[in-house]
Amino acid sequence: QEKVNWPEPTQESKPWTRWWWPNSAVDKENIKRELQEFADAGIGGVEITPIYGVVGEEERDIDYLSAEFIEMLKFTIAEANKLGLGVDLPPGSGWRCGGPFVPQEKGLWNLRVEKFNLKAGESWELSEEMENAAAISFVSLDGETQVLKPEVKFKANNRGTVYVALRINSGNKVKRPAKGGAGWAIDTFNKEITDWYLNEFWQKLGIDEGKLRCFFHDSFEYTGDFTTHFTEEFEKRRGYNLAEYLYVLAGDCEDKEIVARVKSDYRETLADLVLESFIQPMTNWANKHKSMNRNQAHGSPGNILDLYAACDIPETEIFQTLNETSLDVFVNKFASSAANVTGQKLVSSESFTWLQEHWTVTPSDLVQATNRFFLAG
Repeated sequence: QEKVNWPEPTQESKPWTRWWWPNSAVDKENIKRELQEFADAGIGGVEITPIYGVVGEEERDIDYLSAEFIEMLKFTIAEANKLGLGVDLPPGSGWRCGGPFVPQEKGLWNLRVEKFNLKAGESWELSEEMENAAAISFVSLDGETQVLKPEVKFKANNRGTVYVALRINSGNKVKRPAKGGAGWAIDTFNKEITDWYLNEFWQKLGIDEGKLRCFFHDSFEYTGDFTTHFTEEFEKRRGYNLAEYLYVLAGDCEDKEIVARVKSDYRETLADLVLESFIQPMTNWANKHKSMNRNQAHGSPGNILDLYAACDIPETEIFQTLNETSLDVFVNKFASSAANVTGQKLVSSESFTWLQEHWTVTPSDLVQATNRFFLAG
């Protein structure tokens, strides 16, 4: 029988592993041992994710981004490279970009619309308690709309309602951070904040360029839906003033077509911003430092294919359930489709992290998930 000559496996063709560092409680002896075990098992590389700690091991904890943490990271990279392994790292601890150095004003925002009913001849002005008013309008009972200025006292000629669009802090913080990594999550719809955060993170990381194969961003798990300059971006991109349609966002419009159009324009603006103000800048930043950007776009408020395509390695995942009713191959094809359309040579999957609850996954679960990923390309 003719012998088949298989090509030599490369770092990229081998499976990689997510390597959680609970509260970064690592030491050089065990790092070296585990990396050797990974290499012996045929693993191609590791994704280091500092995450919540282990109860009872607190004395071993290392603060995230401390000098000791960076020493351990540099040691890991050097030892991995000796074994032919690559190293990836998220630009933050746990899930979400953020941390203790992020001030609240650079965090995520939500939109809230407040309403004030006025009688004819009644005056209204913005109170000092209502901070961060982004837009104000008055809609009279006969449907006439006036855009109001926050600094000007308004007197209603007719009966009607004042609508105020307020920026409210979303409360989003880093999810499941390691010690030293807790803090506010950044505003993902503001390019200036994204650029600021990534540059701050790079300075704190303190490693040489090109040492990491990839920076990695997990599934989009931020819940903000507004930003400091949203109304300006909305008018620039959609061609009209959102203040004129605050009554629609407040649920006071019965014209279903207008409701659908305004909501669509609002969501399209968020989609533009998350692409241009978060994912694309992160890819450019990673490439600038001679690394790639690996990104899971699912969960993002935008065109998922565009968002997957905006990084160097699009990545999908299967999460939580494997029963037949949960099978949706298109969710997993988003990443491979984007890679095929745009010509990226690598596409990846977070394959087995959350098939069931953590630490309860069986070998048969792994096989089932693997088959689905191959079906999805």
